[in-house]
Amino acid sequence: IRYFSRVYISWCNSYGGTLQQAFAALGMQLFGPSAETMKVAGVVLTFVSCVLLWRIARYFVDERRARFAGALFLVYPAFDLWWSTKAGYYAAAVMCSLAVVLCALWTDAKAEFAQVRWFEAGALGFLTGVAFWTTPQSLLVVGPVLVWLAVRRHRLWRLAGPFVVGAILGAAPWIRWNLSNDWNSLRANQVPVASTYGERFRHFFAESLPQSLGF
Repeated sequence: IRYFSRVYISWCNSYGGTLQQAFAALGMQLFGPSAETMKVAGVVLTFVSCVLLWRIARYFVDERRARFAGALFLVYPAFDLWWSTKAGYYAAAVMCSLAVVLCALWTDAKAEFAQVRWFEAGALGFLTGVAFWTTPQSLLVVGPVLVWLAVRRHRLWRLAGPFVVGAILGAAPWIRWNLSNDWNSLRANQVPVASTYGERFRHFFAESLPQSLGF
């Protein structure tokens, strides 16, 4: 009952997508329901994030340092690794955000020597939409990267249409649910623990940021 209630809470909340629950459900279908099976979904998604981070790092540093960056993500920070085993959307959010970053870097590299095609821009938009559906918090990572790409490669503006269409398709579950539920995802009082903006601001610097830095 305990682990099923956690999946149900995550599935029915109004502020996080259900991508991670889909992986958990697949694991339960294959190996049977258990708390351990539910946790494996987050662990697997975190491992995928390590691979994505390695590929991203290769655009900026040599192969040895890039591999170290990916390996470091497997063990640090400890709090984030522990949290990735919980039913929810955090592990999926990190994976989706990193997937957008990697796709944006690939698009930038290709735009330097070849023409980016419409379906490639659509794929970038789709990943962005899926990341947004998983959690709008992904915009903290995805937003600056997309702005950087748009400023750096002005020719890509002609592909804004396919990008927007892809983003709408990726975020379609979020859009559809909110159209029929009075846009509850945009209301802060829908979170399980109600708090004010000031309390969340304090919480970020007093707890979340130190934990994310491994302190």
